[in-house]
Amino acid sequence: MLLTSACNSKPNSNGIHSTPSNARTHLKSSTRIESSIERISELGPLLTVCPFTLKLNKMDNRIPSTFYEIECLHCNKCGNHGSKCTQLVTEMEALFQGVNNSSWIDTLTVKAGCHCMPHSRPSSNTRA
Repeated sequence: MLLTSACNSKPNSNGIHSTPSNARTHLKSSTRIESSIERISELGPLLTVCPFTLKLNKMDNRIPSTFYEIECLHCNKCGNHGSKCTQLVTEMEALFQGVNNSSWIDTLTVKAGCHCMPHSRPSSNTRA
């Protein structure tokens, strides 16, 4: 599983998040994919740069209809008043392990990589 290690990384022109060259080398040499959503859920909050929690969401109009959303626990560059922390949508492949030792690879739609965005301004019609 490839997750960017920086909360505020930006995707490059082909949509892939850039990572530091030493991290990229390390990830390229490793062929292991985290084997369970439970393990990813355990590891997420332990990350030092961009910790996250994993939330399960159901959508009826997608096949498979299950997807996971990564919610960043903090965004270290969103301290300015009037900004919020949001996330970029990406996809990743994960290897699942069933209780009967069966395994399969599926693509999860997740939100990963915090970045800062201004709050949308309320419409003038909503003022009392």
